[in-house]
Amino acid sequence: MTSAVLSIAAAIIVYYLKSKLKKAENEREQLKDTLHAIDSAIADGDEVGVNAMLDDALRLRDASHRDPGGQDRREA
Repeated sequence: MTSAVLSIAAAIIVYYLKSKLKKAENEREQLKDTLHAIDSAIADGDEVGVNAMLDDALRLRDASHRDPGGQDRREA
């Protein structure tokens, strides 16, 4: 009985960790793609495009660090 409970708990933990890892990898790939697009825009001399893409990249980065409950806590 105890081994069954432990194996279920272990399976849940492994599933949770794999999902967190997959999410982090997806965010990393999105940021990497955005940075590549920014590099291309810089090479083309597209200042407006660079600014827009940098804004998007910073928002993507900030979104990944927000409170999972959806409410940012800021100190006044």
